[in-house]
Amino acid sequence: ADFRGAKTIYDNLGKLKKMLQNDDLDGAGIMELLKTLGEETVRASSHAEGKQAEQIKELGELLSQGVAA
Repeated sequence: ADFRGAKTIYDNLGKLKKMLQNDDLDGAGIMELLKTLGEETVRASSHAEGKQAEQIKELGELLSQGVAA
């Protein structure tokens, strides 16, 4: 996607993938990264347009809710 914040989100998704592929999962680290991804995603949604902005914001909110649950 081409909006402000997309690169950071992409990079953190790569970090999350690596964390999830480790044999020894770091639950606290994964939760912290998910929280960060949720916050970044909601923030980035304000730089997207139209339906894309709504979908990005919803994803960020779901990530944040999943961490809080």
